[in-house]
Amino acid sequence: MMRGEVDESIPFDPVIHFTVSSISKNHLNPWARGTIETGTGTGFVIPGRRIITNNHVVSGRDATHIQVSRHGKPGSFSAKLLCTSPIVDLAVLTVEDAAFWEDLPCVDFQMDVPALHEHVVAVGYPLGAESVTVTEGIVSNVKMFDISLGMGQETLCVQIDAAVNPGNSGGPCFSMTTGGLVGVVFCGGGGENTNFIIPTLVVKQFLDVFERTGTFGLLPSLGISYQRLVNPGFRRLCFGGTMPSHHNGVLVDGVGKFGCSAGKLKKGDILMAIDDNAISEEGDVVFRGSEWLPFNFLVTQKSIGDTVTLRVLRSPSRADDPTAPREPAELHDITITLAPETTWLRLVSGVDYFCGWAMIGGFVFVRSGYPLQVSVGGSASLQLGVFAADWMDSVYPIENMTDEILLCQEVVAHEINMGFGPRGETLSDRGLVLLKFNGVRVRNLMHLRTMYEECKSPYIELRFISVIDKTKERVVLETAAVRATESEFLSQLVMPHWWGSEGEPSPTVVAPPASTAITPAALEALAPPASHPPASPKTTPTSPKATPTSPKTIPSSPSHGAKPGAKPHKPSKPKQQH
Repeated sequence: MMRGEVDESIPFDPVIHFTVSSISKNHLNPWARGTIETGTGTGFVIPGRRIITNNHVVSGRDATHIQVSRHGKPGSFSAKLLCTSPIVDLAVLTVEDAAFWEDLPCVDFQMDVPALHEHVVAVGYPLGAESVTVTEGIVSNVKMFDISLGMGQETLCVQIDAAVNPGNSGGPCFSMTTGGLVGVVFCGGGGENTNFIIPTLVVKQFLDVFERTGTFGLLPSLGISYQRLVNPGFRRLCFGGTMPSHHNGVLVDGVGKFGCSAGKLKKGDILMAIDDNAISEEGDVVFRGSEWLPFNFLVTQKSIGDTVTLRVLRSPSRADDPTAPREPAELHDITITLAPETTWLRLVSGVDYFCGWAMIGGFVFVRSGYPLQVSVGGSASLQLGVFAADWMDSVYPIENMTDEILLCQEVVAHEINMGFGPRGETLSDRGLVLLKFNGVRVRNLMHLRTMYEECKSPYIELRFISVIDKTKERVVLETAAVRATESEFLSQLVMPHWWGSEGEPSPTVVAPPASTAITPAALEALAPPASHPPASPKTTPTSPKATPTSPKTIPSSPSHGAKPGAKPHKPSKPKQQH
């Protein structure tokens, strides 16, 4: 078919128009109401009286009302969100009104990933259009890409050169040859004339997991980092001093403590194959005979709880250690049950991240996580704090998967907390991560809450580490003064209670315990042993090709359907198109 000729088999009736109202969570001030927004986008009908669109079209889990309308038909209907995921930027919905589904056809899935240079057509409601608009293009690339634009979890994407505008997001992309659905339009992340579709392979996986579990969480991961074996000298070393005749194998140089490969893979292993697919020295596997994709593609095509078989070349001593004796290596087939990657950095609101806060003596703490990133605005210290996970484990190793990073979001100036930090600076500019409360390592927000509520000491000692320069800070407050001024701070911050957490019962106000007499001996007893200098920052990516999460990278405002970026705290926003 020649470019410019749209096949008559392209279906338009299943294409759905979305109008969405939402109140986004304010992760920076989680006790306050977020921003009110409205936006429009596109979706399409699939079997089972369901509609597919992008997660960002329906504002993730923050939508307050979703309204849909059919192509060429009058009337609007309320839609119900069934499942959504920012990781793959997909959402599935239904409409309970039976009238909506009368004579409404579904799209036909084409499960094969479209070939390079295959002609495709994107259908949607861009730029405020009231009827469907068609743009065509060709497939220019197939690659792994971070659809979430920052979470670092890559999935399969198809790059197209079709013109895509705000409002197209979530719409169908059809093959001009077969008329079958080849993907969901995803707008954003590319340059001029560069847009992406989420292929039906990923859509089917999303639906399969939802139908089996009722939700869709994180993608599976081996929980390892690796190094390419391209350099001839290093490659010869890792293969026992002899250059192999093949160009396969990558070096395992990190195994996550809580990942699914812990106890099965080791540093120094050479990863040769996954499920009988050879892994090149670059870390790629063959795709469709002559194309290449990172081997993580094969991992992400599976679900949590599925297994993979890894072929590993293992020496008695580490293969990459030049001082170790050269001993014969053996091949091992190791079965791994897949699980999500485990890191300090929480990614998905409502899945592994739940907004929450605590306020003690004017120090306001919030949970660190990727959802916080869109709320930090121009605060450089908080931007860095969101990514404190990159080096936190080297300073205070994570010991339990309930551990959290608590950032000091703000310090409300008061006579009870004055005089701490470097002269001429305020503590709120230091980018502080809370480490200890009265000498005890703070594991998470609920742990901090318990220690504060049960505190009988006349003093409260808070130990921090700065994300700016990794120096440590110490703050000592009088417990009686902290409790006596609590209502004053709450009034200034318009905060309903000194703590709160999404998913936890609403706290009730209780009378503070009677104060204890303050003695110098009590303060002396709080002094912990001399601390060691903080370790150097260390990042352990799961893949050298993974999208880096630089603390300077903050998603911009929505463009061509990209997900919302940093949001100022305003009472309302005009309608947006996705």
